[in-house]
Amino acid sequence: MKRILYIHHGGGLGGAPLSLLYLLKQIDRARYEPIVLTLKPGPVVDLYRAEGIETHVAQGVADFSHTELEWYGGHDLWRLPIQVARFWPSIVNTRRYLRQFKPDLVHLNSSTLAGMLAFLLFFNRLKSAINAINELIVIIIRYAIGIKSKM
Repeated sequence: MKRILYIHHGGGLGGAPLSLLYLLKQIDRARYEPIVLTLKPGPVVDLYRAEGIETHVAQGVADFSHTELEWYGGHDLWRLPIQVARFWPSIVNTRRYLRQFKPDLVHLNSSTLAGMLAFLLFFNRLKSAINAINELIVIIIRYAIGIKSKM
């Protein structure tokens, strides 16, 4: 049985977590063991658990949200040092979750997690990953750091 770790950046209900739920409802549980790790608590955690999906809320892991820096314009640039300061501890803690869950595949359910993916691929802690929002990001990162194996 292959273990798939799904990492989602939030805990609230919306398009991305609901799309993930629909995907998880269709997965062949005889072949795949899905585990969801959300970065924040919220109603989506209860929703996944109600569907019988093993779900955990990460401690000490933050995404690098482009929305805080771009969508609101330059007046939010003061948040950049805070985001940068949270990035490395997030990588360390994410590696801890990868050791705990030992996934065969990691599915990132948000483009805000792409920076985390780059570091995990670079340090060879993660051999296979997909990004639900933009698979091209994963391909570019893998090529840039020299990982040639198939996904």
